[in-house]
Amino acid sequence: MENTPNIHSKPNTSLLEQQNATLVEVVRIFLSRWRWFAMSLIFPVIVAMAVVRTSQPQYVRSASVMIKETVGDKAAGNDLDAILSQQNYVSSKISNEIVAFKSPTLMSEGVKRLGLDTEYSIMGQFHKQVVYGSSVPVSVDFSGVNNGSVNEVKLEAVEGSETEFTVRRIEGYADGSRFKLRNSMNVSFGEEISTPAGPIKVTANEYSKLSDWTRPLLVTHRTNAATIGIFVSKLTVVPEDVKNRSDIITISVKDYNIARAEDV
Repeated sequence: MENTPNIHSKPNTSLLEQQNATLVEVVRIFLSRWRWFAMSLIFPVIVAMAVVRTSQPQYVRSASVMIKETVGDKAAGNDLDAILSQQNYVSSKISNEIVAFKSPTLMSEGVKRLGLDTEYSIMGQFHKQVVYGSSVPVSVDFSGVNNGSVNEVKLEAVEGSETEFTVRRIEGYADGSRFKLRNSMNVSFGEEISTPAGPIKVTANEYSKLSDWTRPLLVTHRTNAATIGIFVSKLTVVPEDVKNRSDIITISVKDYNIARAEDV
């Protein structure tokens, strides 16, 4: 007589006991080394928070521009633009406008008009904050600096009274060598400061309150060529809807100060 299997047989108790023992061992290892597991979770969070707090935020401002053309130019370029659009290429007129918007010549006008070769930053607790326009407590005149031989000049000043302020340090590059002036000095507004790069003059900003100046101010002056290169690299010009032969391009500027990005 054949033996039939018992469908009501109990599960393998040795396998269950082995699984339970493995689980208990894992829990025991975790509890004995819980400090390391906790540190592996907390440390990345602390690093991420430190990066966020110390990173200087950047802002992006965008604007759309429609490119207009004459009837004659439109008729002449229709065939070529149609071929380029079929291949998802940018039309010749749009390409020319993109090159024009990103040209150093055009950017040099903006640098000169807005005075972008001089940057003002307030020293914060974790990172510096770029200030611009009426938010700048003082105005620093670098017109006496020889841009032909000076690459960069930095001036750090702190608040003083209504008539004078304190300069902590002045440093920069002039005639191919670096200079540093770290002796603190009290300077009156409008008084010239003699440096290896040339005379510098600081005046109070009539649109700002000196009483709001409570943190160190870092002023950086760069050559026109260096400033133009910095802001051209922050500029993005892209065409909209190339496939449908759109005449609109989008211009975006990334900067550390939103008001300055809008003006650029």
